[in-house]
Amino acid sequence: MEDCPPELSGDIVDHGIVLTGGGALLKGMKQWLATEIHVPVHIAPNPLEAVAIGTGKAIKMISKLQTAVK
Repeated sequence: MEDCPPELSGDIVDHGIVLTGGGALLKGMKQWLATEIHVPVHIAPNPLEAVAIGTGKAIKMISKLQTAVK
């Protein structure tokens, strides 16, 4: 977080992070991580599907994403 822009780190401190993937389902992960990084930690509603869902949404707007990267 030290290298994040101030507006991004502020959002993370205020709203926390969302865990996705199989690691989010490890028993005690949410509590342990919240204790370690001192920000709220949430688990995605469908952590095992979150990456696929996000990729699908990104593909739908690929032209906007390509413009933003250039």
